[in-house]
Amino acid sequence: MQPVYTIFGNHKDRGREDFSHFTGEDYVNEVMNARLAPPEGLAAPLSIMWELTSKCKNRCIYCYNDSSPDRLEQLSDKRMLSLANEIIEMKPFNICLTGGEPTENSHYLDLMLLFASYGLKVSTILSGANLNSKYINIISKCVDTLQISLDGSCPEIHDSVRGRKGSFDEAINAIREFVEKGIDVRVSFASTSRNIDDFKNTYDLCKELRVTSLRTQRLARVGRAKSKTGFSFYPSEEQIDNLEKFLYENAKVRNPMIEYAEPYLHLTTGMDVGITTLARITSSGDVGISPYLEAYFGNVNEEPFQQIWNRMKKGWHNSQMYEIASKVAMDLDNMESPLEEKVYIR
Repeated sequence: MQPVYTIFGNHKDRGREDFSHFTGEDYVNEVMNARLAPPEGLAAPLSIMWELTSKCKNRCIYCYNDSSPDRLEQLSDKRMLSLANEIIEMKPFNICLTGGEPTENSHYLDLMLLFASYGLKVSTILSGANLNSKYINIISKCVDTLQISLDGSCPEIHDSVRGRKGSFDEAINAIREFVEKGIDVRVSFASTSRNIDDFKNTYDLCKELRVTSLRTQRLARVGRAKSKTGFSFYPSEEQIDNLEKFLYENAKVRNPMIEYAEPYLHLTTGMDVGITTLARITSSGDVGISPYLEAYFGNVNEEPFQQIWNRMKKGWHNSQMYEIASKVAMDLDNMESPLEEKVYIR
């Protein structure tokens, strides 16, 4: 199994003195021993990832769902509201509003306020675009944590990765504004060949900005990153080794916390545990089990979300899903083999 590494500082409670080496087998054992996975599946997702739109001012070289300025997919106003009510009735622990750039959806703040008013834990993923005092104030009242993407320590690197000048300044301004509001700001850094050597400098910047955590991982071979052009943005093994050496050397660092994970770990753990905990809703309404698989159990434009969830709550053990996930998990080292195209599982 692929290991996941997470640097949470000194975890004496787990008997780990520094760098936590946590495998998929460890995860499965802990979940099963804690009886967190009922045989019949969960009545609702623990977490929902709702991609409100595919529109984004940036055109990131690695984007997992191929968002861009000219992609306009999103649900109708009527369906967005009815879906929000369905989600509220299902009572998930967390709803994450993302995109594309979620602020490109005119109902972003309305949906956030609605979920928060019903006591749902709301989080969001932003680039820093489109923010003004109104957005910052409302978001700060509705969320405890949010994630902002920062792919370099300077405009030259960050803007190159994200495909638009000015995106670095937007991200930095957003981080500063939300930190000042007392929000738990977490930063995501996509490790590509263009910026991975700048991770240490980005870490130093995050420390200066007082973010809570800085997360990175090996680049997932999905979306724009699985194209022939995208392959050229994969870091070399030497670059990855240098990054991991820095991570090991800073294993006890807590300000900010550094997190490093294997992006596909959930495939093997999902197949082992069998129980689905996450639901991904795309901007076009497809409902999937993973942000890294083009495998869907239905579309909310065609049937209620609860009905789709009832099919997918044990989806990792669906024979078709298991076959797709197994193929992907076994083929991760083959850079020339793209991941699955869109598949609907019934």
